[in-house]
Amino acid sequence: IELVKLVMCLVPALCTTGLSSFQPSLVFAVPSLIYCANNNLYLFALNYTTPPTWNVLIQSRVVMTALTYRIIFGRQISAVRWVALLLLMLGIALAQLAGSSSSPASQDIYVLPQALVLSVISAAISTAASIITEYLFKSDKRPFLEQQVQMYAFGFII
Repeated sequence: IELVKLVMCLVPALCTTGLSSFQPSLVFAVPSLIYCANNNLYLFALNYTTPPTWNVLIQSRVVMTALTYRIIFGRQISAVRWVALLLLMLGIALAQLAGSSSSPASQDIYVLPQALVLSVISAAISTAASIITEYLFKSDKRPFLEQQVQMYAFGFII
């Protein structure tokens, strides 16, 4: 998947600016490493719960990300947006659980304590990655496509 993302960003970058001004930077490896760790955590967590249940559990990242952006970046979040976030989480939970009930093999929805702990850790990792990525994109003076190419290149390598 990272290779597809890389190609999708690399082609327009080559057509617009080329590689002559391209300046590689290892800082873009940081979010790639974090996302890699989180993806592996997802696979590990499936030892403790079913995929639909895991998808419901990791929706806590939506609220954690909103709270972190509020605290770190000082972004105001209106009551309407909070309701929208909660409805989004509820909708995803209902869709996942409804979809899982149609398959006899996934009738057993279970949540072990380890899955709850891993979902909180995953939400924290995901939030950290999104904050670091946003900070890098906003503080770095390179063109956006160049930033994307670097992040996806490191993601592909990792």
